[in-house]
Amino acid sequence: GSPFHYSIMAGMKRREGTDLSSIRWAISCGAPAPEQVLERFRLQFGIAVRQLYGASEVGSVTFNDAADPVPAQMSSGRPLPGVVVRVVDEAGLPLSAGTTGEVCVRSAAGSHRYEDLAEMTALSFRSGWFHSGDLGRLDAEGDLYITGRVKLLINAGGNKVDPLEVETVLQEHPAIAEAAVVGVPAAHGLESVKAAIVLRPGAAAAAEEVRSFCAERLVGYKVPRIIEFRDALPRSPTGKLLRKDLLEEPT
Repeated sequence: GSPFHYSIMAGMKRREGTDLSSIRWAISCGAPAPEQVLERFRLQFGIAVRQLYGASEVGSVTFNDAADPVPAQMSSGRPLPGVVVRVVDEAGLPLSAGTTGEVCVRSAAGSHRYEDLAEMTALSFRSGWFHSGDLGRLDAEGDLYITGRVKLLINAGGNKVDPLEVETVLQEHPAIAEAAVVGVPAAHGLESVKAAIVLRPGAAAAAEEVRSFCAERLVGYKVPRIIEFRDALPRSPTGKLLRKDLLEEPT
């Protein structure tokens, strides 16, 4: 399931006496899972969620199949057989372990082009590598950590802001159930950081309180300037967050 599915399940009550011993693996894919969601699900059901990373163009790429996935539960694991992963800089040069850059994949199961989309093909498929548009890093052991999307980076006053980092901080707030961060147009072609927030049932929080909470944990330009409280975040039928809908006022 997606992180959204695990978040919903983590908030459900487990029926007393339910036997879950036959469940071998719980796998999260489709987007990076917030650590709070993984922890809440594990505490509720006694099952550690393993992250899998993949893309339609190359299939499944990495999987956390560690004997104990909890110590590195934010990891998507290591490349599957027939798959090679590297992280590159803006010039396409490989980066050292621990450095964040764009995730590139070479897979025996991969595509080589987009049908009738020559420009997108040239951008995404280069020299035998699929340039995913995802941001990530490889650790010294070769485990992949997905940290965001290249296209989602917010240009706040000339500084780059990764929405995933801000969302992680927001979801640490005890009153916040869900949060999503986007960049909205601002003066001089730049962007302002906007946070859309869903509060927990019965909880209350003011915008200034949320900003203060973020300011204690983030540098100033990453703190959301615009905070919008919503009843729910816009999602597709599969639970995928529809970030473009957050650019509009809620109806």
